[in-house]
Amino acid sequence: MTEKTLTEYYKTVWLPCKKIELKPTSYDRLYRTVTKNVIPYLGHIPMCEIELQQVLDFFEFVYGTYSLSTSKKIYEAVNACFKFAQYIGDVPNNPMLPIKKPKKNNFSPSKEKSILTTEEIKRLKFAISVRTYKSSLLEPYIGWGYYFLLNTELRPCELLGLKWSDIKGDYIYIQRSVVSYHDEKNDNYVVLLQETLKTSSSRRKIYLNNNAKYALKQIASKTNPKGKFIMQHEGKIVKPDMLRRNWYALIKEAEVTPRELYCLRHTFASLLFRENCDIKSVSHIMGHSSVRTTYDTYIHLFEKNYKETNVLDRIILNIYDKIY
Repeated sequence: MTEKTLTEYYKTVWLPCKKIELKPTSYDRLYRTVTKNVIPYLGHIPMCEIELQQVLDFFEFVYGTYSLSTSKKIYEAVNACFKFAQYIGDVPNNPMLPIKKPKKNNFSPSKEKSILTTEEIKRLKFAISVRTYKSSLLEPYIGWGYYFLLNTELRPCELLGLKWSDIKGDYIYIQRSVVSYHDEKNDNYVVLLQETLKTSSSRRKIYLNNNAKYALKQIASKTNPKGKFIMQHEGKIVKPDMLRRNWYALIKEAEVTPRELYCLRHTFASLLFRENCDIKSVSHIMGHSSVRTTYDTYIHLFEKNYKETNVLDRIILNIYDKIY
């Protein structure tokens, strides 16, 4: 039986095993879940001395504090560790056995996704096009990158992985993404270009409307034309944190209510629903793994705007012409 505390066991036994098994980005998410959400509460207790009541109290706190998604990650991180420890004989039993996995019906509905108003979209475009922002942090080509996101449904990490060679006529093919993860050894964040995407449905082609094409033209005029990547900084891939920092600089100058960068993708989805695009088509356009994912993410938009119709071609061609 082990004499290690839960913290010691995680860091010297279980996490090193998972590091070999998982992709760097997946391991980084697991590592952050363990160090942020588990160790501060149970980490000081020896593995063999953790009792059922302590685990029950901990998960009562978890399920009452965090979202369903975060609660699932915490549950899996604790349960898998104890199952592993019991399997190799490091603990006599698994105190997680009576703990129920979190279910959706026990949690409050997800918050509505934040989307930009028509007026805010106009302000953003104005700030980008006439460069009214004063921040030296914001590069002009990055501003047009946000405009490109606004006119497509790309995830920010997918934008960073785009190459000019991915453009084929009126379409751009999504084949890779750029992510960052924490390197424990050197205590810094590493930027990784990966050929794998979030789901198999994420590998897709996207129609380029006139505004998206215009944004690409502006980016090309302000970056190295010989570079492989559409978004590049001094010949290198733009880092995810640089994209986020510049975003906050832009919305501050444009006097737009602070929102996460992902609101550009949510705004695109909201405009599809506003045009009565059916949910199956929206799911396909957004690159979701299933229609259920689309429904759970945008239920508030879907229920407000749903109507059985198929106007996909008209939407993709004209959706932003109405705004501008």
